Amino acid sequence: MRRLARPVTPELSERVAPNNPANSYFGLLSQASHSEKDRAALARVVLKRGNSVNAAMTKTFQKK
Repeated sequence: MRRLARPVTPELSERVAPNNPANSYFGLLSQASHSEKDRAALARVVLKRGNSVNAAMTKTFQKK
């Protein structure tokens, strides 16, 4: 989660959608048992970046 909390460099953000890493982590956490606290922590990081998270904490969406 430290990697997601860091600001994205401009060169990287142009090549990669900013939500791809977070969605990937949500996918990995969905396979783990007892991952609710980890998902909540990841959702907080995504929300601090200004993006949205669905209620099930399984997917992120870009700000419009």
